[in-house]
Amino acid sequence: MSAIGVSFLIYAAVLFLLLQFVVRPLVARRLRRKMEMLGLSGGAGQRTRPGTPATPAGLGGIIARVQEAVQRGEAEVRVRNVSLDLGGEEAGGDIAARLAQLKALRDRGLITAQDYEAKKAEILAGL
Repeated sequence: MSAIGVSFLIYAAVLFLLLQFVVRPLVARRLRRKMEMLGLSGGAGQRTRPGTPATPAGLGGIIARVQEAVQRGEAEVRVRNVSLDLGGEEAGGDIAARLAQLKALRDRGLITAQDYEAKKAEILAGL
């Protein structure tokens, strides 16, 4: 009985060492490579933690990749509960700029034609 217990402890120790010093670094390296391919790495020497917010530059890259995938037909994106801050006259935004920005959103497919018309009417009603 004691021989079984000792052999179990030896096998458990060997398995632990393999997992800790061989498998774990291989998985971490593979994950790092995938993140670098996606442009999600925190830069040289910086480690990114899961759950930490991405930088604005990183988000721009992600959005660009998603847009390319949608254009190729490889992805479908559904957006819910989106609020657009187009700025108001009190914020220094003029009507022509707001309408141009609204049209650009519609042309890029970020808002529907109905949303465009509703917001356009709202902007024009504020004149």
